Amino acid sequence: MKTHACLKSNRHGFTMLELVAVLAVLTILLGIALPSLAAYVKNGREHERQSHEELVEKAIRQYYAFEGHYPDLDPDSPDPENGELSPEKAEKLKELLRSVTAVRINTDKYIFYYFENTGQCTLEIK
Repeated sequence: MKTHACLKSNRHGFTMLELVAVLAVLTILLGIALPSLAAYVKNGREHERQSHEELVEKAIRQYYAFEGHYPDLDPDSPDPENGELSPEKAEKLKELLRSVTAVRINTDKYIFYYFENTGQCTLEIK
């Protein structure tokens, strides 16, 4: 029995319809996954900030225990009302805290809020 050339299946690739269907499925999956991933990353950063804030507060308490007063960054300049430190004052605070603790954290990604009269310090992600 003879077979005709037109009846043979001679496929060496994908049809355009198959490629479009695969791309559509991938787009839907990415649309579902990306918001969840972004929330996961944001949540991780917030947990890291809280952990670092606790370490800084612990270091301030240790400084107070050793020195008898909270770190005084610049006695000649008044504290800002909202407590936000300039980069220079934040670096000075980090240096003072390094004198009492061995903990090292990357604080360059945070804005420091510090009140010298209470020793309260909070961090905010830049």
